[in-house]
Amino acid sequence: MNNKKISIIIPVYNAEKYISKCLDSILKQTYIDFEVICVNDGSLDDSLSIIESYKNKDKRVKVINQGNGGPSKARNCGLDNANGNYIVFIDADDYIEKNFLGYMLTDINNTDVSICNYIEVDDTGKHNISIFNFLSEEVSNINNSIINEVISGPGGLVWGKLFKSNIIKENNIRFNENYKMCEDLLFMAEYIGKANKVRKINKNLYIHNKCNENSITANYKSEMFFYQLEIQERLKKIIQNQKDDDVNEVLNKRLKDILMYSIYKETKNNKRLLAKLQTIKEIINCEGIYEEKRKFKKDGIIDTLLVQAINNNNVILIYFLTVLRDVLFNIYSKFKSLSGERVNA
Repeated sequence: MNNKKISIIIPVYNAEKYISKCLDSILKQTYIDFEVICVNDGSLDDSLSIIESYKNKDKRVKVINQGNGGPSKARNCGLDNANGNYIVFIDADDYIEKNFLGYMLTDINNTDVSICNYIEVDDTGKHNISIFNFLSEEVSNINNSIINEVISGPGGLVWGKLFKSNIIKENNIRFNENYKMCEDLLFMAEYIGKANKVRKINKNLYIHNKCNENSITANYKSEMFFYQLEIQERLKKIIQNQKDDDVNEVLNKRLKDILMYSIYKETKNNKRLLAKLQTIKEIINCEGIYEEKRKFKKDGIIDTLLVQAINNNNVILIYFLTVLRDVLFNIYSKFKSLSGERVNA
């Protein structure tokens, strides 16, 4: 009896341009013992008929149709209907290499989660992304370095990984349907907290499409900062048994990044200057920031001045330093683009 059946869960919403490529990449896998659970999340385009056509061609494809509830609800629905010993999450606009499943099952009996590198596709082309660089392909015990990577980087995303379904079921690990962002991060943090070992597959096996991101950041609203604070508090509770200073430091850095980004977005909105300054004042003095901001590490001259201005509640200086940093970054980016180098914000 094969005890290595994989359940592949795909939340589908208005993905008619991409879902065929996604499903084709799955059905071409060299490892064949899997089921594909496509959860149509109230799509308004032709997504449902496309995935139904795949269901009619291959009995491994299952289709569940539900009203629009977001990716967390769709993934939870997939988990409720999964029959596999292992779980893989794939976004409907992404796809995988033909040996993805085979590699991810490597030495799976001795590990709790497999993680691979991935290729990121955006408007500038394809870029190889390597995560958990401190790991070799050997199985490693879960440690603070791994927890830090989950909190602060792409290690907190659920795609490009293979999970054990028994760990998910026995610990009732779910996607929080009340959150519209960072639901991957909270799921990963909870799962890693219950796992013992991780294996890094040092190959680019997952292709992530950034061109189609329905970016929350592109539609930023001031309330999102306070929403992120709520997520930060939940993240603290999930890893509260981790007393290591490194973990607390990463949480503080994440909070600083959220704060800096929120201030930056406030400088870019269409509100009047006084309204922008008032919102920035509210952000830097809210309860979740007040104590933590004094622990922010400084990185470079402008960052040092910004942190000092934040701690001194100098809203006007915060505003103009943020604008200045953006101007300097844009100049730097233009010079870099001339040499063909990719610049990360």
